[in-house]
Amino acid sequence: MGNTGYYLVGRLLTTKVYKIEFLWNALLTTMNPGKGLEIKDIGGQRFLLKFNHIVDKNRAMDGCPWAFDKNVMILNTVDSDENPSTVDLNWCAFYVYVHGLPLGKMTKQIAQLIGGKMG
Repeated sequence: MGNTGYYLVGRLLTTKVYKIEFLWNALLTTMNPGKGLEIKDIGGQRFLLKFNHIVDKNRAMDGCPWAFDKNVMILNTVDSDENPSTVDLNWCAFYVYVHGLPLGKMTKQIAQLIGGKMG
């Protein structure tokens, strides 16, 4: 992978072994980058995504969180002069919908209580 491009580093939250080729095919299909995508296994259960256009990289980040084979995929940006092995990949933001919550319980305090139980 050359140094020019737009990079994301990622990992799957799984203990299962997966083939990088299957992940690459799935990412090409779901992210549908217009200008191309390269993926490289960089060890430590991490992979590097190189996009050829900033729009494709931004679309990938806007679509987070992603999943592969029913496992959460954490992505984070990485600059070309940054070591992708040191980028924090220990959390990701996602929405949680709580159905049937009484209107009077829809408060910030209740949201924090529910979020605290989830981790």
